[in-house]
Amino acid sequence: MPDARLPQRHTLAWADPSAWDAAGAEPASGLLRAWAAEHRPLVVRRRIETDPAGSVPLGLPLPPEQGKKRLFTALSPQALHGMRPMPALDRARANAPTHWQSVIDRILAVAPDTRVFGSLAWEYLTGLPYLSDTSDLDLLFPMPASAPAWHTLGRELLAIDSRTTLRIDGECVRADGVAVKWRELAGESSEVLLKTLDGAYLMPRAAFMKESFGT
Repeated sequence: MPDARLPQRHTLAWADPSAWDAAGAEPASGLLRAWAAEHRPLVVRRRIETDPAGSVPLGLPLPPEQGKKRLFTALSPQALHGMRPMPALDRARANAPTHWQSVIDRILAVAPDTRVFGSLAWEYLTGLPYLSDTSDLDLLFPMPASAPAWHTLGRELLAIDSRTTLRIDGECVRADGVAVKWRELAGESSEVLLKTLDGAYLMPRAAFMKESFGT
């Protein structure tokens, strides 16, 4: 089971710029220090083997004009001075391209608590140009409280997806941070890939549904 004491994937985290002085002169540390000095967030990512024990694994997807690189670090919890979830989709909507907004409105009508990550989230958070003609709409859907509620939501998302050329990606996320791609869960595969702070693993769909909903 995920460790409830640790922040889960996709959590935004603000770091003290001086934290990288203690972390050492890694190649990306200058960029990360400059980013933190602008009071911009990092994001909690999946843990990798080289992360120090007890640290919070963090990442930063740079905007295309800075090479679209993904930077990685891991800091102690004491180096972080604020955390919060990814932005709500309804708040980030105004930053979306005009032709996305009707799709976003349809999604919000069936899933009003949806949050956003990816290019739209980072453009909203920083004001930097992350979005491009090839960007996807990356979403985080809170896992519904029951299997029937999920089946209804899954059908509605598939219907919205079938009527747009915009790629709607993202995950359904349980309260414990375990996440599954919404397309996998809405599809007919016998297994789903579970993503947690500590890694990813396959589980039979029926077992996941029972674990999540008791059915």
